Amino acid sequence: MKRPQGVLVNSIAFSPRGDMIATAIDFDIVLWDVEMGTSRLHLTGHSHRVESIAYSPRGDLIASASVDRTIRVWDIEARVCCHIIAGHSGIVTGVAFSPDANQLVSSSTDKTTRLWDARAVASHHNSASPRDKILDIKFSPHGG
Repeated sequence: MKRPQGVLVNSIAFSPRGDMIATAIDFDIVLWDVEMGTSRLHLTGHSHRVESIAYSPRGDLIASASVDRTIRVWDIEARVCCHIIAGHSGIVTGVAFSPDANQLVSSSTDKTTRLWDARAVASHHNSASPRDKILDIKFSPHGG
C-alpha cells in the first residue's frame, strides 16, 4: 500500500475478516484491499483531522472520531455517513464498537468518556476523568 509523501496516518484498523484495512488520513478514511494493496474507498465528511477509527464487529460499519468534535458512523456498502454524533466539548480522540455492535464508546480531550446507544445514537452514560485528557478508548473483547 503506497501513500502519498508527507501524509500523516493517524489511525489504522483491520476489518474483522482481515481483508481490508481502514486508515485515517487527514480529514478522510481510506479503505485498502489487503491482498491487492490498493485503495478501494474514500470516505469524506469530517471538517478536521480524523483521530481514531474502528470497524464494527460485522465489518459493515466504521466509526471515526475527529478533531471536529464529532463521531461519524459510516455504512461501508452504501458508502455514506449514516450518523453524525455530537456531544463532546473537546476533540474526540478515540472510538470503539462494543462486541455486539449495539454500543459505541468515545473518549475526548474534554476529559470525558461517553457510551452511546449505536441504534438510537444517543448518549446514555457519561464519565468524567479527574486527570488529563483521555487519548483513546476500547471495549474488552468480551464486552466488559
